[in-house]
Amino acid sequence: MKCVIKPKEEEQAVHYSDFSGKLFKDFVPVTVKIECNYDSKYDGANAEFHLSDKGLELLLAFLKEHLCEETKAELKRLCETNIDNKELFEKLI
Repeated sequence: MKCVIKPKEEEQAVHYSDFSGKLFKDFVPVTVKIECNYDSKYDGANAEFHLSDKGLELLLAFLKEHLCEETKAELKRLCETNIDNKELFEKLI
C-alpha cells in the first residue's frame, strides 16, 4: 500500500507490504493486480497489492491448491517455452 506523506509538494511516499505491514526500502518487490470485469458482481473494481517475495509465496501456494488440472497442464507447457516466467509457473504446478 502506498501512503503519501508529503502531498502538496513533490510527492514523497513510503511503500509497505499489504500482508505483513512491513516497510519496503526503496522499491516494491511484487505487485499483484486484480481487475474485475463484466459479469462479475465486482464489475469495474480494481485492486493493487504490494507484497514481499514471502507474501507472494503464500499467494502462489493458495493458487496451486485451487487451479484446475487443465490450467496446471497449460502452465507446464508454458514452462518449456517461456524462460522468463518458468520459475514462477513451476510454483503453480
